[in-house]
Formats: sequence, C-alpha cells, structure tokens
Amino acid sequence: MGSFTTEPKLIWDKKNPNLQMEQLKKMIQEKYNQKFDSYWDFHKWTVENFVDFWKEMWHHFDVIASKPYETVYRKTGNGILDCEWFPGAAMNYAENLLRIRDDRIAIIVLDEDQNEDQVTFGELFEEVKLYAAAFRKHGVTIGDRVAGKCCAYISNSKQALFAMLAATSIGAIWSGALPYYGLRAVCSIMQKIDPKIIIAGDRAKDYGEEFVFFDKLVPMAESLPNLVKMVIVPSKEETLSKDISKIRNSMFLKDFLETGKEADGTVPDLVFEQLPTNHPITINFTSGTTGNPKGVVHSAV
Repeated sequence: MGSFTTEPKLIWDKKNPNLQMEQLKKMIQEKYNQKFDSYWDFHKWTVENFVDFWKEMWHHFDVIASKPYETVYRKTGNGILDCEWFPGAAMNYAENLLRIRDDRIAIIVLDEDQNEDQVTFGELFEEVKLYAAAFRKHGVTIGDRVAGKCCAYISNSKQALFAMLAATSIGAIWSGALPYYGLRAVCSIMQKIDPKIIIAGDRAKDYGEEFVFFDKLVPMAESLPNLVKMVIVPSKEETLSKDISKIRNSMFLKDFLETGKEADGTVPDLVFEQLPTNHPITINFTSGTTGNPKGVVHSAV
C-alpha cells in the first residue's frame, strides 16, 4: 500500500526578476527591511501587515484619484464587513482602466464560432465616450442601474465592456442576468435591479447551445416601469430587419449611440465622476444552482 504525505511537492520555483510580482516584492523587502525566501514568506507578510501591503499596492498601480485617501483602512464596527478601504479618496474606476489611449491592443474578442476581433486602447476610449454620451442623454446619472440583459454573452462581447465602462464613468451601476435563466428568473432579477437602461443581445451561445432572447424582451420590458431604453445589440445583420415595435422603449444599438452625438456630429467629452472608493460598481448575481440568484455588490476598491 502506497504512503501519503500532507506536504505538497514543489514543482516550480523559477523566479523571473522582470515580473511585476518580483519587482514589488523586491521593493517591499528593501523598504520594510524584510527577506522573503519564498512566495509563502511574502504571502505571510502581506496578511500580517495588510495595511502596509495595500498602501504599497495603491502606489504600485499608480491609482488615479482626485483626492488622496485619509488612511488605508478604517474599522467602523464589529462585523467583518464593517470597514472602509482608502476612505476620503475620490476616484473613478473607469478612468483608471482607460488611462492608456494609444494603438496597442486592449481587447481580443473570440466567440464560439471562432470569429475574432481586436480593439485598441484608443478605440476603446472613443467607444466608451460615445456610450457614455448616449447614457447621459437618456438621463443616466450617479447611482442609476444599467443592466446587460445577459451577462454571459454581453459580458463577453466588446459592446458589453464599452457599456460597463461608460456606466462606471458616470457612477451608474452595471448588472445583468445569465443567458440560461428562464423568463421568470430574468424578470425577477431585473425587477430587483430596476434598471434605467438595458443592453440586450438578440442571441447568445454558451458551450455550443444557442439562446434566443427576442421572446423574453417583450414581457421583460413590460415588467419594468422605470425602463427608459431597451437597447438591442444585433449579432447578425438579419436582426436589423426584425420588427421591435412590440418591445417597449426599444431601439437598436446604432440608433441609440447616435442620440449621444451633438447636432454637428461631435461626441461630448468623457467626464469621469469622482466618487468614494466604496461607491458600487457592479451587482453580480450568483448562478442560481443552490437557490435563487443572489446579488453581490462590488465597489471600486
């Protein structure tokens, strides 16, 4: 009978000094007079000195903030969640992600049909600017909810990323529902979110299975009294010939984006609302495999 050991076997210990992790570790060793012989030594220090660690992370990533933080960590109560991170700081999550605006590749999109697309950082910024202008034109403001109808395909498309960053730049909250949810579950989630704008696909593919959404959009829109626009993202040209008049307050993405432009065709500048670090960014719902989907709120930090 073979013997068993509880000690894990080390299979990789090659260090690359050019990695950001190694550079960060080297800086912390020098600044705090430490010596880390292994990853786990470093990990132990970050846990035992988490305030110093997260202070260094803030500066390592050169976080853009219009107001500096007062302190790294502040305990506000007895519960595990009763705390604040970097209180006093004012920042915008999208501004930090959109700081690069050149022709380097930002996104590579590859769908299940092997269709590939690429977006540069410069193109990403311009698209987000256009989406944000359209959102603002339709009254989206700080704290409003903007929902991608189906996160599984919307969140894996370039249009979803454009919309999410645009919503975040305004201080609105991004959320959505998974593609395999039935109509009742989708409506239940959307009613909890109470979105002002929904970015809806016409169809999505998940592990080879295709989900078509047009039949769900009509009753879903009717169940949301505060819905201003149902924006439909066509995956195929044939979708543009479909009659969407029965979907309340609906329009295709191209027409929606045109509403954000000025009379002369220019797009307003992208304004990044400055917000506290605990301002909500997204509400992400669980899969629903162990009960009703539950929404988890994520903030900028």
